[in-house]
Amino acid sequence: MGYYGQRDMTGITALLAGVARRLEPLQVAATGPSNFGIAPGLVTSDTPGTSVAGGLAPYTFNWTYVSGEPGFSISSTSAQNPTWSFFFDTPSIVSAVWRVIVNDSAGSAPVTLDITITLSTL
Repeated sequence: MGYYGQRDMTGITALLAGVARRLEPLQVAATGPSNFGIAPGLVTSDTPGTSVAGGLAPYTFNWTYVSGEPGFSISSTSAQNPTWSFFFDTPSIVSAVWRVIVNDSAGSAPVTLDITITLSTL
């Protein structure tokens, strides 16, 4: 835990407006979204329900592909709760792991979380 305000080269944080506030550690939670549709066609996921606690808002989000099916498209790599889409030619199930890195405006240590997106068709 620490205080927020201006951080100097040693990592010490100065008081903000003369009042020290203790920051709770930055925490991130999300669930792997899923959805289903009918092939052929485009299937779009639910959102991952990403929630953030602690740190100092506003937060920034950076989503990147990690592994699995490479054909997914993401609605926004910087959104808190993006959606993913996949075009199916034939009925199947596809999954991919995506990583989000969350930063807060106080410069706390970033939090990284991997989630699995699963889409399927009949």
